[in-house]
Amino acid sequence: MNRHRFRPQLAGFALALLVVPCAAHASGRLYLYAENGTWGHIEGESTAQGHEDWIECLSFQHSVSIPIGPGGAAAGAPQTTPLVISSLSDRSTVRLLSALAAIEPFSALRLEWVDDVTGDVLLRLELFDALLASTSQTGGSGDSRPFVSLSFAYRAVEITDLLEGTTAFFDWNPFSSSTPETLAKGLLLSPSPNPTQGPAEFRFSLPADSNAVLALYDLRGHRVRELHSGWTPAGGGSVAWDGTDEQGRRVGQGVYLARLTSPDREVTQRLTVLR
Repeated sequence: MNRHRFRPQLAGFALALLVVPCAAHASGRLYLYAENGTWGHIEGESTAQGHEDWIECLSFQHSVSIPIGPGGAAAGAPQTTPLVISSLSDRSTVRLLSALAAIEPFSALRLEWVDDVTGDVLLRLELFDALLASTSQTGGSGDSRPFVSLSFAYRAVEITDLLEGTTAFFDWNPFSSSTPETLAKGLLLSPSPNPTQGPAEFRFSLPADSNAVLALYDLRGHRVRELHSGWTPAGGGSVAWDGTDEQGRRVGQGVYLARLTSPDREVTQRLTVLR
């Protein structure tokens, strides 16, 4: 099995998103295996062969990006987002919540995408030293069970394509590296909180008085919201964002890029929004 550890010098692109194997297959199923010291195997309700008592999942989201600096150059190590999983509430839900309440890490946490007909595992995400960072539940009259959203942070993640036999390994790096040279060029500091479930504060600095624009973009390059524009004094500054776009609509869950530009410099930083 080939393993590639991604490093900044390998960055020839701004964003690396998970790509599901594209060979012809029937529809897939998602299953989550979770284990900790208190409960051992935290059992779900799957009856699928090979994944008995795993947690059945509806969807997941995970991405990797490289912070981009002036001239399109890499400005830090690859940054991974939390693994966000949605499912229906089952017998595992309260046990997962108890792990969050106790801030207890998982000794094993593994998500597998499985061919619904053959039972073959197509894609695996294995998290090391994972921690349930946040969760939310939604439901309404007529629903059989509430929907659950789970967001996992981790020390490292291994992503394996079982069809091709290839693996990528990423260390958790939620903040870009900040060298003195980067600071001297003008630095957009990491938004806080990050990830956020809505509002965030952006702190930024410029080495000298100048015009500057701070704007938020989606991953397709579309501007979501202009946060600051105009004459900006040297030193620190901050601006609050309420989690909405230019039309006042609440933005969806996902990864966004904040971009600070001045006449001769540009810096970007990533923000993850969880809903």
